[in-house]
Amino acid sequence: MIRVLLADDHSALREVISAYLTKYPSVFEVVAEAGNGKAAVELAENVRPDVIIMDLRMPVLDGVEAIRLLKRLGNPAKIIAYTSLADNDAIDQTRSAGAVACLPKPCNLEDLKDAILAAAG
Repeated sequence: MIRVLLADDHSALREVISAYLTKYPSVFEVVAEAGNGKAAVELAENVRPDVIIMDLRMPVLDGVEAIRLLKRLGNPAKIIAYTSLADNDAIDQTRSAGAVACLPKPCNLEDLKDAILAAAG
């Protein structure tokens, strides 16, 4: 079972991803959802997900800073950036912060599922 935390400031997008992942109840469990980077960090420390789907553009604390903070705190979750900021600079910042992958918004949910499976190893 892969425990997933969804971090995106658009609740409708979180709902779509969560509903899709629940179609695979023996594979995925959505353990938490966050609407900003600060909440994502706090939840990740409490629920210890295996994989975090992290939007980069969020209020309170952006995704890149949230990724950096999680890595400084030693959180072992694999982080997949999921963003509309698909330029090379954003991808480079995301990877250097500690994300294992960067997917563009929108992407096929099947691709997102495959990325989660690959990240969880």
